[in-house]
Amino acid sequence: MASLVSSLAEEVSFRGYFQGILEQKVSGPIAIVIAALLISPGHSLTQGFVWPIVLWYFFSDVMFGAMAYLTKSILPSAVVHSIGLLIFFTLVWPYDAQRRLIWETGANTGFWITAAQAIIFT
Repeated sequence: MASLVSSLAEEVSFRGYFQGILEQKVSGPIAIVIAALLISPGHSLTQGFVWPIVLWYFFSDVMFGAMAYLTKSILPSAVVHSIGLLIFFTLVWPYDAQRRLIWETGANTGFWITAAQAIIFT
C-alpha cells in the first residue's frame, strides 16, 4: 500500500503539478532537472545523505520526469514508480540491517509524527 500511495502522491504533486507549471515557464528538460534537484534531497533524508544515494534519486527523478514529459501523462511514471517501491519494500527494506522494524524497537517519535501527519492530512 505504501508503494502505491507514496508514488502516486509524488507523481501527482511533483511531476503532475510542479513540473507542469515549470514546463510553462522554461523548457521541458530544464523543468525536469529543476524538479529533480528539488525532489532528490528529500529522499536522502530517509535514505542517508551520501552522494551515491543522492545521485541515484536524482537520476531516478529525472527518469520519472522525462517519462511524464514525453508521454504528457503521469500514469507511466506512476506505474514504474509504484513497481519500484513495491520491489524495494518487499525485497530490500525487510532485510536491511540498518532498518529496525517497529515491532522490534517500539514506536519512536518519528513514528508518532508520521502517524499524526497521516491522520491530519487524510
